[in-house]
Amino acid sequence: MRFSRDRRGQSVVVGTVILFGFLIVALSLYQVQVVPQENGQTEFEHFEEVQNDLVEFRNGISSAGSSERPQFVDVKLGTSYRTRTFTINPPDPAGTLRTSDAYPITITDDSDTTVNVSTRFIEYRPRYNEIESGSTWYDNSVLYLDEANSNRPAVIIEDQNILVDNDTLRLTAVQNDFSASGTRRVAVEIYPTTNATNLSELNGTLDIRIPTRLGSGDSYWNESIENGSITYQGMNDSAYPSSSEVSALLLQADSPDNVTVNSVGIQSEPTGETAKNNVGPVSGSESSSDNNVDTKPTFNTLTANSSKPKSNRNFEFTWSIEGPFDQITFVAGAESTTSTVRSGSASLDIGNGKKDVSATVEGPGGTEECTADIKNNEFLNKSGFTCTVSSA
Repeated sequence: MRFSRDRRGQSVVVGTVILFGFLIVALSLYQVQVVPQENGQTEFEHFEEVQNDLVEFRNGISSAGSSERPQFVDVKLGTSYRTRTFTINPPDPAGTLRTSDAYPITITDDSDTTVNVSTRFIEYRPRYNEIESGSTWYDNSVLYLDEANSNRPAVIIEDQNILVDNDTLRLTAVQNDFSASGTRRVAVEIYPTTNATNLSELNGTLDIRIPTRLGSGDSYWNESIENGSITYQGMNDSAYPSSSEVSALLLQADSPDNVTVNSVGIQSEPTGETAKNNVGPVSGSESSSDNNVDTKPTFNTLTANSSKPKSNRNFEFTWSIEGPFDQITFVAGAESTTSTVRSGSASLDIGNGKKDVSATVEGPGGTEECTADIKNNEFLNKSGFTCTVSSA
């Protein structure tokens, strides 16, 4: 009895193996080529968003320094890549916002009487996986992008505004140590001081030395200052031996009347100073002693973020409060949480789908309640809420 070999199934098996191989190759090409491109686009979109946040931060410093009120801004430190099923992402790109070491602004008159005020630079440094980006710096009202390890000059985002019509020098010193890292939005509070630095003891012409990272090689200050009552005297790249990256901008003012110096503190009033309008951080029972006890508390900033939908997704509020207050309550669906800090973030684990959310701040002067509906993959700032203020 003879048996022949049945080869009818071999073509099916071979075809399946070949098809599976093509699928693996296609996924590999997608992982190598398409995923980096899409992630790079996500990073670039965040880069543009955070630049806008930093412009608001810079403007907030200027406004707080010249006004009677604190300023509150949000900065989105990092971002999240889109969710993938068959391919993988690297870790979500985070960022760091921090102040530098302190350096003195020095003002000396004709009799060698000197006034010193400390100030700091502010750096935002992203950690992208696909696009190359240096740090963005705040430097004496100038906002610029500094490409690390390159010989290219800084890319100016916002020009200096310390000179008013070349007749008045208006300096705002940044004080307090601050650092925040991650992918979240961080609420930054900027508190002004009660009084400008007293220059009344100075007389005659003033020699002014201002720390800056825009040294002689950038030629920025030389080109941006036209001589008037304030004149450009040059740069000193060795004025601060503790840092080779910091130079001294040398200016001369005709008289103390041409110079004002204010200080602002990040997250609290400048060390050793009193915040304007007694609006330094307060919470709980401390708020009852506030001079503005009849002032209703309000959300200066309020965001709700539902950017990662999943069966048990993480839902995040961020906020900052203006005015005396006791506590803040956040509700999302059936979940709730409370806080007694003036600014921060809070997370709730809630189910998928559209949710009713609310944020309520309570204080001795009254309450503000903000409500909204939020869906999966949605971000709201305060303008997206319906807010109602009531008296105590």
